[in-house]
Order: sequence, then structure tokens, then C-alpha cells
Amino acid sequence: MILFLTAGPQAEPVSVADLKAHLRISHDGEDGLLETYVRAARELVEQDAGLCLITQAWRLAADGLPSEGLVPLKRHPVISVDSVTCYGRDGSAVVLDPQSWKLDRKGRPALLDLRKATTATDASNGLEVDFTAGFGSVPDNVPAGLRRAVLLLSAHFWEFRSAYGPGDQPVSWPAEVARLIAPFRRERL
Repeated sequence: MILFLTAGPQAEPVSVADLKAHLRISHDGEDGLLETYVRAARELVEQDAGLCLITQAWRLAADGLPSEGLVPLKRHPVISVDSVTCYGRDGSAVVLDPQSWKLDRKGRPALLDLRKATTATDASNGLEVDFTAGFGSVPDNVPAGLRRAVLLLSAHFWEFRSAYGPGDQPVSWPAEVARLIAPFRRERL
């Protein structure tokens, strides 16, 4: 299974103005750089915790229906499944009726139940699931601890901006960032 981001977030969980206030920067000369730090910090927090902080659209592509009929959607929290499409070997597409599948958001990852689907596919990348994930479209929907983690990590990037090359960032994370993310992280056994 492969995941593709089809539409990124329209906002960041932390504004440049909030980061500037935290860093006590009173000029606008660094706004572009600070924007990249906020975006990079959000992406790292999302990657580490397996979350989507702000609403995003994703496409999952898989080689056919799983034998048990359950497809894990590995971006959390899932807001909705927008469409499920099966492709034949000849490239013909069949969009599944929403009545033929069910979304179970209780677990993590959320599961798309396709056991009632009558259309099967065995084509390479023959199953496409378009879904929306995130805590919501505005920063206030994101839990405060995760917003704080993005703020602190962005500030960390600012503080150590010239100590290391861009490929080396972040060399380390502030311990508080890890503690803020920990309750949201999905542990694997």
C-alpha cells in the first residue's frame, strides 16, 4: 500500500506571528524562513506521531482488495472516506457505492471495511481510496500539546539555524517536544 498526499493543509497549526512572538522577533525580514520552519516542524511532528494535524486529502493505492476485506488508513484522525475506486487490468474504473463499504474510526489506524464490496480487483494499484484526515481545518482544532510541540520545534530550528547544514536539521529535539508528542504517538509491538 502506498499513500499519496493529494491536497495539503490550507493552514499551519502555528502562525508565523505566534512564532515571532515566542522568539521576540519584531521585524518581518525573516517571515519566509520562519514559515519554512513551521512547515518543517509540523511535518516532523506528523511523521513522528503518525497524525495529520490540519485537514489534508490523501490517496491510498493498493494491489487489490485485502483477503480479509479490511484496509487500514494509516493517517489519523480520519475525517471521511471520499471515494473508493477499483481498476481492472484493462484500466477500467468502478467507483464503489458508499453503501458497499463502512469506515471504522474507533481504532488506530482507522479501518475501511470492504467486505460488502462486490467488485474485486487484482490489478497492480487496482484499489484507490481517497480520504480526508486531520483534526480540522483551523489551528484551534489541533490539540494544544501538539501545537506547542510545533512551536517549540520551529523555535529550535531558528535557534540552531546556522550551526548545522539544512540536511542535518534537526540534530536533536528538545526533550519537551518528545514529551508533548508522546501521548499521541502510536506505539508498535
